[in-house]
Amino acid sequence: MDIQTKVPWEDRPWGRFYTVYHTPHIWVKTLIINPRSELSLQFHDHREEHWSVTETGLSANIGSEYMILYPGHSYHVGFKVLHRILNLTHEPKILTEVAWGDPDENDITRLQDRYGRVQ
Repeated sequence: MDIQTKVPWEDRPWGRFYTVYHTPHIWVKTLIINPRSELSLQFHDHREEHWSVTETGLSANIGSEYMILYPGHSYHVGFKVLHRILNLTHEPKILTEVAWGDPDENDITRLQDRYGRVQ
């Protein structure tokens, strides 16, 4: 997968992302989630998220629900709602995230993380 961008990628253990747009109250990101990877089970105190899905192969925990994420659908994650995105396939997968409120990378409380990261 070769996505061209003039903004720097930020690497994470689960893949990478870049911020397409950012103001003090909103951001838009493109996430690429590596094969057989997952983000931490987490919540945010100061932001809500909206995920737009464009391809098959992703699933998620949102609150107490586990669900398959379908292309053409979007999903809302409210303030303080536990969530996690999973890629159980053998291919990298792309997701668009819009966050609003007070989006800040430090506003993450992790409850589980397969990569050993702490809050």
